[in-house]
Amino acid sequence: MKREFNTSEWFIWEQNASPMLLIMTLEPSFPYLRKYLGSCFFNSLIIFEPDEKGNYQGKWLFRHEEARVLGQKMVDMLMCTPYRNTFDKQIELAKKNLIRKAQEIEFSAEIEKVDVQTLVNIFEDLYKVYCEYYKYAWFTESLQWQSTHILDKYLKENFKENESEVLKALLTTEYQSFGIDILEDLKSIKEGHLEEISSGNHSKELLAKCEEHSNKYYWKNNNYFSTKYITLGDVLKELEELGEIKIESGYDLLKQKAEIYSDLPAYYKGIVDLCNMAGIMGDTRKATIMTANSAFDKLLKAMAEKSDVSLEEIKMLIPQELKYFIESPEEYKERFELRKERFMVAQSDFPLEDDLIEIPSNDEELESWTVSPMNEPFIVEGKEVENVISELDVRLNLLKHSVGERETLKGVATFYNKEQPTISGVVRVIKDPKIEKLEEGEILVAPSTTPDYLDAMNKCKTIITDWGGQTSHAAIVSREMRKPCIIGTNFASRILKNGDEIKIDFEKGTIEIVEK
Repeated sequence: MKREFNTSEWFIWEQNASPMLLIMTLEPSFPYLRKYLGSCFFNSLIIFEPDEKGNYQGKWLFRHEEARVLGQKMVDMLMCTPYRNTFDKQIELAKKNLIRKAQEIEFSAEIEKVDVQTLVNIFEDLYKVYCEYYKYAWFTESLQWQSTHILDKYLKENFKENESEVLKALLTTEYQSFGIDILEDLKSIKEGHLEEISSGNHSKELLAKCEEHSNKYYWKNNNYFSTKYITLGDVLKELEELGEIKIESGYDLLKQKAEIYSDLPAYYKGIVDLCNMAGIMGDTRKATIMTANSAFDKLLKAMAEKSDVSLEEIKMLIPQELKYFIESPEEYKERFELRKERFMVAQSDFPLEDDLIEIPSNDEELESWTVSPMNEPFIVEGKEVENVISELDVRLNLLKHSVGERETLKGVATFYNKEQPTISGVVRVIKDPKIEKLEEGEILVAPSTTPDYLDAMNKCKTIITDWGGQTSHAAIVSREMRKPCIIGTNFASRILKNGDEIKIDFEKGTIEIVEK
């Protein structure tokens, strides 16, 4: 029987990902975030395994309730203006430090020449800066969910007639996503050199602009699975294949927002500000982390070559293992094979195995008892993963034990043409935009979107994602493109199949598969 997780209690982020690049985001969510906030109970399970197409995917599970509790702490903290001002300065400084460090490595010609231990030292230095940034960047999701939850509740009570319209206006900002910056830059280059691009007779001016674009956005097709440096030639090819780009002004929504915002109670003005802040943080975080991933990949590739393993294999490690692997790479040969089959990494405030939980046996011990510091991530490999999931299910209610057929999907909808509240079309499920392509006018379905989805987002008729809120990357870009979207469906990318004909009702937020 196919395993299905209990999505009513557990949130699932699912996308192509390698353990190294994804687990790097896990460690800062605990000791660093705990030190910053005072406490943190964001327990996580991450399961890696090939999907039906053989793509190596990561499923990140965490409890809805824990995310909301953590989010409320963040809301309470950032509603205090001095804390908010300090936080803004701290995250901006940490971001600049990470980008500077990553670019020093990315553009260094010496990396391939140094010995493997020096590479590990450089990696660890970069990782420290990465963690320092991510302890702030981890505010994005929980802050987004809880602030939006508070705002939703207020709007339901006070704007019953036009709740969705008001929410859409309040979540509109003057900030422009880096994804739109990228598309506008490409559009500008193409419009200025249309004849040259069509004929293939490239001028020095065109080549210079393409090189400038590649140098600025060399990371734009990166994700948590792989990285690809964008070259001048890649930009030329992209311009040749670039379709029409329509980016509309959000002036009307901003005007509407200003009118609504001015009448809100002070507390809810602050909540709106935090919703907007979370959206901007999430967008800038994607650009920052994808920049860092290029540097990490460059270091890992050099280490792999010097250790006689593949880049794919060395990325099967987690950051804490790297120095041990370099000392004894032969010990990991069999473990790599197990991890390719299935691999689980868990991080929790408390041990996942019952026999590791220390409980005071008497009152005297209880008086001096304290919670032990968190251990390293808990690792399970190969077939043993299923056994551990079954054991955890008894305690944590991980699995869904009755699975229905391909039911009607539902999410949070945004659309702009009130005269056309429904849309029908053909589905294209894309989990790796480097491999899978979308035809003009198809409906894009994805777990979530990252920078490398921009071409598909530009060509599609509608965007549907499994996860994300009103300030997620997909929601922000769709608003700026004025494209309808449905986010937060939980499992659209697993239920819908390529070629499915679907009907979307944006007023109800539903997605229905049309029987052929």
